[in-house]
Amino acid sequence: MVTHGGAIRAYAADLVGLSFDNRSHLALPGNTEVSHIRVAAHGPVLSSYNMRPGR
Repeated sequence: MVTHGGAIRAYAADLVGLSFDNRSHLALPGNTEVSHIRVAAHGPVLSSYNMRPGR
C-alpha cells in the first residue's frame, strides 16, 4: 500500500498505543521511506517504521 506520511504516522501511533494528540512523538515519514505492518493472529503489529530503502 502507498499512502501519505501523515496517514501512516496516525495508524502507526494507534498501533503502538499513542493517543491521537500524542502522534507527533513519531517522526513524520519522509519521501520513499517504508513502514511494515504485519498481520498477526491477534491483529496488526508495527514491524518497522520510517525506514529508508537499502538500510
